[in-house]
Amino acid sequence: MNYENVGAKPTYLSDEAIAFINAVKKKYDLTDERIFSRYRPFPQIRQVMYYYLRNKFQGSFVAIGKYFKKNHATVIHAVKQSELILGNEHDDFHYIYEEIEQIYKNKTSPEILDVMFELNYRRNAIR
Repeated sequence: MNYENVGAKPTYLSDEAIAFINAVKKKYDLTDERIFSRYRPFPQIRQVMYYYLRNKFQGSFVAIGKYFKKNHATVIHAVKQSELILGNEHDDFHYIYEEIEQIYKNKTSPEILDVMFELNYRRNAIR
């Protein structure tokens, strides 16, 4: 993977990416306080989410960092670590990765559809 900033990427995450984050948070019963904490296993979940947001949703390191209140360098390091760990056998990490993979593959899951509906409702209510 090329980690150079090739072309300008938005400094925000798409609605689909935010719906994915919220679906993961719902699956693991995570509050914002927990997802931003250093308490295990939350950093591993967050690390896999960074990986997905970067590789599946094309989120910029800056946008991912802003959302999670982290420096973009932290996100770069986490994505690189995820790639290294996924190349090896690491049971806990692979288990979390597989669960999050199922959420990503099932984009029509009730959790993601509920979040997308809520986001659209809020957006229309503001207008």
